[in-house]
Amino acid sequence: MKRHLKNVSLLVSLLTLLSAVSFVGGGAVATAEISVETEAGLLGALGIIDDKQFFVSNDNITRGELAELFAKATNHAGSDAESSVFADVPATHAKARYIYAAAALRLVNGYSDGRFMPDNKATWEETVKIAVTVLGYGSNAQFKGGYPMGYLTLANELGILRGIPYQSSLLVSRRDIVRFLYNVLKADMAVVKGIVVSDGESLDVQSKSTMLAEYFDVYERAGKVTANHNSAIYGKSNLKKGFVEIENTTYDAGDSGTSALLGYMARFFYQDNDSDTPVILYAYKDPSRNDEFTVLAEDLVNASASSVTYSVNGRTKTASVPVDADLIFNGKAQTSFDGTMLRPQAGSVTFVTVGNGSTNNLIIVNSWENCVVNAVNTMDKIILDKYLPERNIHLDKTAAGEDVDYTVTDKGGEPFALSSIREWHVLSFKRSIDGSLVEIVVSAQSVIGTADEIGENTVSIGGTEYEYAES
Repeated sequence: MKRHLKNVSLLVSLLTLLSAVSFVGGGAVATAEISVETEAGLLGALGIIDDKQFFVSNDNITRGELAELFAKATNHAGSDAESSVFADVPATHAKARYIYAAAALRLVNGYSDGRFMPDNKATWEETVKIAVTVLGYGSNAQFKGGYPMGYLTLANELGILRGIPYQSSLLVSRRDIVRFLYNVLKADMAVVKGIVVSDGESLDVQSKSTMLAEYFDVYERAGKVTANHNSAIYGKSNLKKGFVEIENTTYDAGDSGTSALLGYMARFFYQDNDSDTPVILYAYKDPSRNDEFTVLAEDLVNASASSVTYSVNGRTKTASVPVDADLIFNGKAQTSFDGTMLRPQAGSVTFVTVGNGSTNNLIIVNSWENCVVNAVNTMDKIILDKYLPERNIHLDKTAAGEDVDYTVTDKGGEPFALSSIREWHVLSFKRSIDGSLVEIVVSAQSVIGTADEIGENTVSIGGTEYEYAES
């Protein structure tokens, strides 16, 4: 599935030689609105931005940053130059290599006096022009009136201004450039037909494409996540660790977090790397195909295999449980369940209507327990609770002899070594019914003292009642 037009400069040069050009009109495929943070996740997975740091600054985008973003969006890491391309962009400038690359790709221009002014704030007019050019519609924009209105007309037709409060007088914010780049990466590129090259032969390029495909070999799909290596909604999973199944196709989940979307309809971006199994770079719950709400454990009133009653602002409501509902209990799918599993003492129950199926056809239960650590046997991987043996945590083998897949993190989500757990540490944990999947969160505080009374949700130590933490 590799494409062959990988360089913008090649595409631009072809356009200058065209004898007949057909442009793909219309906008990107309409989807339910997703958050800018979700869109930033894709850009982060592609290496275009650092999605953890990009929003730290509230400053508007500079021309130098704009050149960097589009250089990276065409999968160019930047390039060095023997001499400065612009009078005010020496090789020592922080954005020099990206400005040089964008200039080489004919995406950016300097001013008539030879300067680029990299630290000036970028305008929407020049941002739109770069995007329309990189998508291959520069010549068509000239036919429609040139800069800036011809480019703006094309941008609207392509749908790349979706969700952008465009005004030519506005500067480009960090949040808006993320949404804009997300739109641009998914937009249709120009379809070129019948190019006459210098030797008189005709080069026919007709395949529809996007920047994701051309520069990253990345493609977008949507489908239901039916299995990960721990579980499958239809029964036992045979997948290797790190793999998922979506619509009967196996993918390497990589670092995308797709395994956590078991049962959901997901929208995902995968890379065709010429291996037998494509790799998912980024995935998220498709907001147009998943309608969900969550009930906290303390609001649950009653539960059976067919319905759950809960309280909202003093009013009692009932959620139906269809006979074909999929249940995921503490991360693992269950082929059968009863009302007790739908009423955790601590945690939550999430009801999801997936796709066009029955109402609440996916139910996700997170049932948290707590452990006050007495000791840790790192050899046998057992955490002993100080008061209740049923809250001992086994991390080596299940009762049936299966390996346990477990994670231990602090409350901030950072990995926490099993060997670093100490007496009196307070753990919140959840485990699957068979004990093969365990998630542990180490409390930031330890309480030292004698337990006066132990309840289901509280423990009294030294006359003070502590509520078990939920994570």
